[in-house]
Amino acid sequence: SINAQNFRQAMLDNLSEAFAEAENSEDLSITKLPEWELLRNEIFKTLENAIISDDFIAQNTKVIDVEKEFECRIADLKIHGRVDRIDKGPEGISVIDYKAGSRISRICFERELLDIQIPLYLDAIKNMFPNDSICGGSYYSIKEGKKKSPAKPADLKKFINGVKEQFQKGRFPVRPCKKTDVCKYCDFDTVCRQGDRLELKPKND
Repeated sequence: SINAQNFRQAMLDNLSEAFAEAENSEDLSITKLPEWELLRNEIFKTLENAIISDDFIAQNTKVIDVEKEFECRIADLKIHGRVDRIDKGPEGISVIDYKAGSRISRICFERELLDIQIPLYLDAIKNMFPNDSICGGSYYSIKEGKKKSPAKPADLKKFINGVKEQFQKGRFPVRPCKKTDVCKYCDFDTVCRQGDRLELKPKND
């Protein structure tokens, strides 16, 4: 584990190197973005400010893991994932999920907007730290440099059982994000009925 002050300083010390690595990544290809040279300094400063912000990490907190992969089973469904950051404070273990923007995604289930991500992470880490109290989680907006509280937590078993029921009935409604630029981050582009691949199809198909 690493205390708050040392973690913040380590992030600042490694920011330039990590930023340069991202610029050189063929997967990201961010240097090909229009006006990248104009955006570069602005984005770097946003990242720097996010780390400096008081909301980034509380002084009485230790970071015990980052990019922690997990596997758990809920309602007989095996789930794989990764937690951005796991902290330990006076009240116990908490999770932090970084968000590039200010918007926090929610799911609509039984006519309510609910949070599924943080409850899932908390369920996963309780098995990693059986002797510690699990005290909650939050999102952190890099753009705003602020913590964001999650929405009402979903009942994981109830939600997953609902999803499984839809799968078993063969119901796969096409409800993609209206901003199709997110498609480039999806591994299922070749089988999706939305997104950029539609532009390649003949108009009479």
